[in-house]
Amino acid sequence: MAGFKKISLIVFLFLLKSSLLLAQTAAPPAVALPALTGQQKRILLLIAREALNAALENRAPREPRVGPRLEVAQPMVVSLYVDKKLRSRAWKLKSPLPLHQEAGALTASAISRPAGNFAPLRPDELAKAEISLAVLTNYARANDDREVPPRAAVIIYNGFIEWLAMPGDIESNKAADLLSHACQEAGLRPKAWLLPQTVIFSARVEELRETLFGD
Repeated sequence: MAGFKKISLIVFLFLLKSSLLLAQTAAPPAVALPALTGQQKRILLLIAREALNAALENRAPREPRVGPRLEVAQPMVVSLYVDKKLRSRAWKLKSPLPLHQEAGALTASAISRPAGNFAPLRPDELAKAEISLAVLTNYARANDDREVPPRAAVIIYNGFIEWLAMPGDIESNKAADLLSHACQEAGLRPKAWLLPQTVIFSARVEELRETLFGD
């Protein structure tokens, strides 16, 4: 009987944590935010680049001055590419910092504590890394791949596993393929997104790449 109660408590805690996680993540922004301007995108990329340079030079990053739009909190993804290949990624979906803080904080995480199985970048890789930032907006629950808009990021939850995949991660434009890729990267079976216990969200992406704006 004691063993049964212990198992029931574990199941209850598991379901409670999963429910809280989904409730926190599913909440969309209360107010529709204006799109970032080209100048604001450049500033965020410069903040991320400063965080990378500070790590290379073993110093604290310099504090930026920003306008009100970059003081708004939004979920963000930072990806680091070396020789055009994704080498590290970090993201923050729940309780994000203001954009200008998140750009630096997530870049630091991508350098030293990247998500998943990515290995921390070596100094020689950091020196030539290209930064990509993505600001995520308009979260929506999706029951299957047909409800994922074109060129949207996908987020999967399976128990305690959270994983995110960006539309440019694979060559295919099919949401089903991106969901399978997300599952594989999370250590799940490729078709795990079809299981009832896997919850799917999609989010529109406003991507900022250094190749578009220059350093």
